[in-house]
Amino acid sequence: TDQKRRVFLLTNKFPYGIVETFIEAELSSLPEDVELTILPTQIRSSRGEHRQVPDGVRTEVLLEGNARLLYPLLSLRMLFSKAFWREVGRRRRMGILKASDLYHVAGFFGRAAEIARTLEKKHGRELEEGAVLYSYWFTTAAFAASMLHEKYGVKAVSRAHGTDVYDGRCVYGSMPGQGDALKGLDALYVCSENGMRYLQRKYPEAADRIGCAYLGSVDYGPGPEGGDGPFVLCSCSRLIPLKRVHRIAEALQRIQDVPICWVHMGDGGERAGVEEAVKGLPANVQAILLGDLAHDDVMAYYREHRVDLFVNVSESEGLPVSIMEALSFGIPVLATDVGGTGEIVGGEAGELMPRDFEPEELARRIESYVRMDPAAYREKRRAARQRWEAHFWAAENYKKFYEEILR
Repeated sequence: TDQKRRVFLLTNKFPYGIVETFIEAELSSLPEDVELTILPTQIRSSRGEHRQVPDGVRTEVLLEGNARLLYPLLSLRMLFSKAFWREVGRRRRMGILKASDLYHVAGFFGRAAEIARTLEKKHGRELEEGAVLYSYWFTTAAFAASMLHEKYGVKAVSRAHGTDVYDGRCVYGSMPGQGDALKGLDALYVCSENGMRYLQRKYPEAADRIGCAYLGSVDYGPGPEGGDGPFVLCSCSRLIPLKRVHRIAEALQRIQDVPICWVHMGDGGERAGVEEAVKGLPANVQAILLGDLAHDDVMAYYREHRVDLFVNVSESEGLPVSIMEALSFGIPVLATDVGGTGEIVGGEAGELMPRDFEPEELARRIESYVRMDPAAYREKRRAARQRWEAHFWAAENYKKFYEEILR
């Protein structure tokens, strides 16, 4: 193992449970000389199922325990932290300081300090010997990595996505401690150019250490096309207010003369609202809500079933991996122009709609695909696949990323 380079990957829960599915694509493209240990930092008493990781990748739960007992203790400890008081000052200046936030913000810094302390206790020697600390999210774990960089000089990097980039997207209103975390990070890799520019404007003093590194998806080959039957529309996301999936149903209520099958993969708190909207669909439109599927099952669905158009109507995004995956199967995409979506849906691979579209407009655009000349439609499919190969192929993107962080 002398030639192996140690990397500690700090995740929220991965590889436990069903979240953070996009990390699987990254691990499938791991360079052979990397010795990776995954450290989930938000595991509570029930871990959920441990997903498959490549041979040689280790998992070690970093923080485990009862949050109700742990948080008050960590929060109290933070009253003596300079970073906490700097954050309180920043919130006051922004006019977003609320008494109820103080507990959560103190908890944020408390968890970061606890992650750093536990890492040091368990892996201090490897940190001194030059292991790389890599946080998957620009949140508590990135702050902890930054603290250890300042103490040990260890290389510390983080990714950033959507909720951990844009103000107004996270439970804190504005993500705490970003400026402080940036001081101790060697590099921050945002998953979209849009997010990168946003953070460079927000933290000009650290702009040269904020870059863009696209995620990617695994190549399963193009999906099936052609054949009889209704036009197949697909969407894939959690059923939460941000994703506005009920609006797809509202658009489909307006299409009454062509057979359409709409398949949605994903579940969540908005399910009842979506089911209600589905009741208003005309007889020519069939809706199939498949609920939560394991990532492998989503990929198997695209491999085995014809999908003619992928639709995403989110009001806000980072850089949606679900869209990359659809393009990889050669499925054209219709999506709202939010976050980094326009960086994926470019050229002939699909179309962008304004964030605040009307249901009539979405209906009109879906119909234009249903009625498209077969040769023009085949060109769309070819362009979708080419777009993915050029920009979002996991094997290429992750190889480059690991070369970069291990340099």
